[in-house]
Amino acid sequence: MCLDECTPYPATVSQTKESLALTIKWAQISKEARTSAEQTLYGIVQGGTFLSLRRQAVDQMVLLDFDGYALGGVSVGSLEK
Repeated sequence: MCLDECTPYPATVSQTKESLALTIKWAQISKEARTSAEQTLYGIVQGGTFLSLRRQAVDQMVLLDFDGYALGGVSVGSLEK
């Protein structure tokens, strides 16, 4: 699993965007630093309780082409619609 930041609950959209940007940056660094294809590397989808930010996270993580993906922070609260 890549390093990620789980946004506290509750968090504003602005706080969550900043947190997501940090998680994406760490995911990129993790992908670039990978030295062995024998170990799997998972990206973690964050975005707090904001569905639009979670969709953005999915789009950006998929572009990084990880071996798999995890959903982070889901137990923190329900997603807003």
